[in-house]
Amino acid sequence: MHKQLRGIKASWYGGWSGSLLWLLFLSFSHFYHQKYQLGMICFTFFAIGMLSGYKLRPWAHRQTPYWKLLTPIYFIVPGALAWALFTSDKVQFELNNLLLLTALLPILLPLLVLRNRTWDQVLDEINVLQELDDSILN
Repeated sequence: MHKQLRGIKASWYGGWSGSLLWLLFLSFSHFYHQKYQLGMICFTFFAIGMLSGYKLRPWAHRQTPYWKLLTPIYFIVPGALAWALFTSDKVQFELNNLLLLTALLPILLPLLVLRNRTWDQVLDEINVLQELDDSILN
């Protein structure tokens, strides 16, 4: 079970860092182009997101539903994306076709799949699966 927990923990950190990594690269780009204020704002979004991912790790909040633990990322990433688009001098976009917004619906999939599950429930499921594997192998 220890290896399974390591994988779950790695995927938690990997998911948070993967969804925020573009902010780090964007901040480096702003610093390279000597737009230091934009670079700092971008890096601040990245740092707040990473800190939130660490502080809200589910094994530290065993009874808290996953949807509550994932809520900050659903505010940080769209907020940072909107900020990045509106501060960019080269990006022009129009939201006149609302059907394009449906492409963003898969982003909500973790909220739909995890809903009210907690870390303790995940541990219980892993224990049941481990017992099932042991009974099949014996």
